[in-house]
Amino acid sequence: VRAADQVISALRYDDEEIRKATLSSLRKHVRRGLVPLNKLANHKIDAVRTVIAEAVDCPTEILENLASDKSEDVRAGVAGNSNCPVALLEILAEQGWGIAISVACNPSCPVALLEILAEHGGGEDGRCLVMEAVAEDPRCPASALEVLAKDEEEDVRLAALANPNCPDHLKA
Repeated sequence: VRAADQVISALRYDDEEIRKATLSSLRKHVRRGLVPLNKLANHKIDAVRTVIAEAVDCPTEILENLASDKSEDVRAGVAGNSNCPVALLEILAEQGWGIAISVACNPSCPVALLEILAEHGGGEDGRCLVMEAVAEDPRCPASALEVLAKDEEEDVRLAALANPNCPDHLKA
């Protein structure tokens, strides 16, 4: 714990390089199990809570608590965690496009949720970014790729056409 406290204390510096190195070091401490996740899950610094939310071995109870965090970055970290429960992913997918992208990129995101995101995106501002993330997912079903390949946004269409599951008749 003391080592983690020393690492976290370096976050007070304004230098972006120091912050990046500090967060990288904190991630290593978390991966090695050197810090109590439950203690840091309530830390005052958003970036610390985000590291905890992204931790693969973060317990479901902590993920559930962090899913309602005031920080969008923390909630996006939960949404991108491969151990995030499906029910929580479904809730997070409705919290704006920034978080919906993390849901779409989560390897544990169920295909049914990918299909929903393919149709609706995650809010008008970032709709195409969410849909592009869905189109790039190798698990994206052909039915969703059919919709995405006809989207008004070129990047979405190109991502759908590049997906290995894209039906051949759309590539012609």
